[in-house]
Amino acid sequence: MTFKALVAAALLVAPAFALAQDAARVTTRERVRQGGDRLFDRQDGDKSGALEKPEWDKVTEDMVTRLRARMQKRFEEADANKDGKIARDEFLAGRMKWFDDVDANHDGVLDRDELRGYNRARARKERGGAE
Repeated sequence: MTFKALVAAALLVAPAFALAQDAARVTTRERVRQGGDRLFDRQDGDKSGALEKPEWDKVTEDMVTRLRARMQKRFEEADANKDGKIARDEFLAGRMKWFDDVDANHDGVLDRDELRGYNRARARKERGGAE
């Protein structure tokens, strides 16, 4: 195959390849339905096929408990001098550390993949899994 033919073939294949790559990054109705099925199954503690109010309340309370713990940890991390207060410089230092942690390729811009990767790693860590 000549170089020109190879380039022409690459140009023909590239859009299809790019489309296939992007397909993994989109949210479809089917993915939302599948995710909803998994979420429902986790929340339906008694496996009755319905979410009763006590199950709903437990899910809500579990979320609030996790959020409260996460926010407490963030406060403790941001309070660098441990004086029980977050000064402006501590607050901004925490924000900039977060940005640097998320900016995996260190280009000064956060893209969707970096944010998604960071959030997934954080969620795994909070669930006690490996990063």
